[in-house]
This record gives sequence, structure tokens and C-alpha cells, in this order.
Amino acid sequence: MTPRPTPIPATPDAPPILVVDDDPLVRRTIVHALTAEGWPVLDIGSPLAASAIVTPIRALVTDMHMPELDGYELASTLRARHPGLPTLILSGSHGARVGVVAGAGPVTFLPKPFRAPTLRRCIRALLDAAAVAVS
Repeated sequence: MTPRPTPIPATPDAPPILVVDDDPLVRRTIVHALTAEGWPVLDIGSPLAASAIVTPIRALVTDMHMPELDGYELASTLRARHPGLPTLILSGSHGARVGVVAGAGPVTFLPKPFRAPTLRRCIRALLDAAAVAVS
């Protein structure tokens, strides 16, 4: 039996989780859920602005449908600069298209609406999966 990895702690000095959603209310809700867990967060309303991020980020949480770039394009762009970036893609569309995210690293899809505990479980699982991939 393979031992389970130790969960990645929510430490304030870790690189932030990047949250990108063009809807300010949704973005604030996500930020609140993640900061309540102790994770540092960087929130940006524009996927184009987010695609220019070069500072270290711990994970990406992004809406799928946004102007300028969709979530898959944003994730692929950021993963070119941040290899292995754990990515959570959110969508309220029931018929959401399945896309491909370029680059290595875990990717998860979470349908909207969701509850904060579900969001936090998804992030924790992504971070744990990324830690296993690195070790």
C-alpha cells in the first residue's frame, strides 16, 4: 500500500494561488474561501493581465468563459512559464466544452455553483497531486 502524501500546508509565506474570474462577485467568493483556509491569494479580473504574471504562483483557479482568453488558453499560457502549475478550471455551463491544457501538471474541472468546502478540497487535492509529481 502506497502511503498518502502529507497534505500541503496553507502557509502565508508560500507563493499565492492565482484566482482569475471576470465576475467580481465570484472572484471575491473564491478569494474569501481560499484565504479562510490560510492560502495567500492574488486575484485578477482580466485573463489577459493574468497571462502576463511572471512571479511565482502556487496554483491557478480560473473561470472557463471570459473575454480576451478562455480558461484553457490562460492555463496553457501560464503553464509555459510555470511548468507543472496545478490548475482548477471553473464553469457554470452545463455543456462546457472539454479543452486541453498544455503543459504538465494536474488539472481539475469544477462546475459552478459550488460550495466553499468543495472548492477547498479541490485545491488541496491539486496541491497534493503536484507535490507527489515533484517528489
